[in-house]
Amino acid sequence: MNAEEAAIAIVEDDDGTLRVSGELDAFSVPTLTSVLEQRAASDGGSVVLDMAGVTFVDSSALQALVEFHQRFSEQGGALLIASPSPALTRLLNITGLDKHLNVAEPSGEE
Repeated sequence: MNAEEAAIAIVEDDDGTLRVSGELDAFSVPTLTSVLEQRAASDGGSVVLDMAGVTFVDSSALQALVEFHQRFSEQGGALLIASPSPALTRLLNITGLDKHLNVAEPSGEE
């Protein structure tokens, strides 16, 4: 894979949930931020990111999640991280962002 190819896939479900899979790093985060920018500009409502398929996360991805969490909150909406993958969950826990961001565990987990 060359640097021009994003190692991420984002699919919108019928209910508007964005299913994110692949690696979230400096090369692929612009793809995610572009989609979130469009959502923020179009309605400013809430966005659900299903992150179960995310295999890698770096600091640029965490920064983008924090920035869009703030942006959607300022617009009266919310950015909800649903079903975070183990890789994302680990980083959110280590950084303490699990207490700051809106994170929902997969159904059936307590």
